[in-house]
Amino acid sequence: STCLTEPLKSFIGGVAEALSIGQPSGGPLERAFGFGKTHAMILLWHLLNSDLALRHEEFAELGLTEELVRSTLVLGMDFTEEKPFSKLVEQLKAYADVSGPAAEVKDHRLVMAASSVLGERRIGPEMSSHDMARLLVDVLVRYRERGGRPRLLLLIDELGYGASLKLKAYCEEGREELYAE
Repeated sequence: STCLTEPLKSFIGGVAEALSIGQPSGGPLERAFGFGKTHAMILLWHLLNSDLALRHEEFAELGLTEELVRSTLVLGMDFTEEKPFSKLVEQLKAYADVSGPAAEVKDHRLVMAASSVLGERRIGPEMSSHDMARLLVDVLVRYRERGGRPRLLLLIDELGYGASLKLKAYCEEGREELYAE
């Protein structure tokens, strides 16, 4: 059970407002240690990928409308994982499953857009950031072509820490000569 503190309500309301504008926006979640950044992102993921926000009026009061829940493609990844983009692909495949849980909550046109784009592509285990961005854009464009109002919420946890771990591992693999004077 999550206690909706005033900072958490403000955070959820700010995300809902940004999503409702319909223009690209974003930025890091900068809060003091102990705010619960990871917990807040997990909560957002559940609120926008299930009917949870629709069943509790307090979330509608914060701006999480049925339209936002149904039309927002919400994907999350932990950058400390070895291959973080593979998690995004797994989640996108879950969206594309017309008989899966996403189909019960999300706009059918969004589900069909994800399904058609993924059906046209061969997606290997190694995907570049450019290829991932192109894939997401193509899903959102296809959704718009089907009459939807696309929104994307990409939740990235531990970006800085994950990048530092990857750099450290790179150096420890015998490539430290690149950094020698």
